[in-house]
Amino acid sequence: MKAFTRSNAPKTKTAAVVEDDEDLSFIYSTILKNMGYRPVFVARNGEEIISWISDKAVSPAVIIMNYELPTINGLDAAREVLRLRPGTRIIIATAHDEIAEKAARLGLSFMPKPFSMKKLVREVMAVQPDFLVAAPPGPDPLR
Repeated sequence: MKAFTRSNAPKTKTAAVVEDDEDLSFIYSTILKNMGYRPVFVARNGEEIISWISDKAVSPAVIIMNYELPTINGLDAAREVLRLRPGTRIIIATAHDEIAEKAARLGLSFMPKPFSMKKLVREVMAVQPDFLVAAPPGPDPLR
């Protein structure tokens, strides 16, 4: 799958990454940018994403959020994000399999860590099927 096709969706959509691990937040945000999301906001904890959404009145199309975060866990942060922006698609990425059912009840997508970047791309595509853009030049990101 070398190139995606552009749909009738707007040319850009906002995304966010909520992850306290700098390496993972860099990887996730790079993937989102390569998929066409602009801008990609990076938060280090749940309070930061809630503040960004409420202060800036932004509506990210998709958020990749860790569960185990400083100050407030990912599920509690997701609840508040959904209260502020009900249409937001949130992917909870965690090694805590025991929260999968809670995430599902909130309408969140659940990705158990560890996972491949290919799987992350597919999950983002699954939660945002109306927003597919051209892949960056170079090797196929799904191979």
